[in-house]
Amino acid sequence: MKHITIEKLEKNFEWNWDENSVLNNPSSYIAPKDVFDAVCFEISRYYSNRESFKTLKRKIRWTGQFLNCELAFFSSSHNTAGDYVAFEIVCNGYANDPEGMAKKGLLYTWIRPKNDLNVYNIDQYKFMDIIGYIDACVEFFKRLDSAAGFKRFIEENGFNEENNMIFLEKITR
Repeated sequence: MKHITIEKLEKNFEWNWDENSVLNNPSSYIAPKDVFDAVCFEISRYYSNRESFKTLKRKIRWTGQFLNCELAFFSSSHNTAGDYVAFEIVCNGYANDPEGMAKKGLLYTWIRPKNDLNVYNIDQYKFMDIIGYIDACVEFFKRLDSAAGFKRFIEENGFNEENNMIFLEKITR
């Protein structure tokens, strides 16, 4: 999956933290959980008015015609206040109609999680990196959101697992 570069985002990207956010005044006294939750809130706020997106506390979901892309956010119990707050994004695709499919319609695409982020003292550059990864995941699933697109994906990558084949059969009928 191609990652959207920061340079592409920088031209039109401008974001300010919510006025009451702990991200405005980082401190060693702020609990890592509060920093993590604040970053999740900002991501939800960023996507809240975008078409086809649903924002939840620690995840966002894009819904297409046949499938949806869900991005869940995780952290670590090894965070250190004032130094390190791990932020991981796990992206999965699901059939909108999971009937007859295993694991709630999970599609096998093997998108690697983005787990190399420290969001303590996050700045606009790090936030753009998160948004860029999310946008790239959604673009990837938009390309798969048709019978032709999903069939091409399976042919090019060999991801012909049972759920993928059931899904392809459903959307080609």
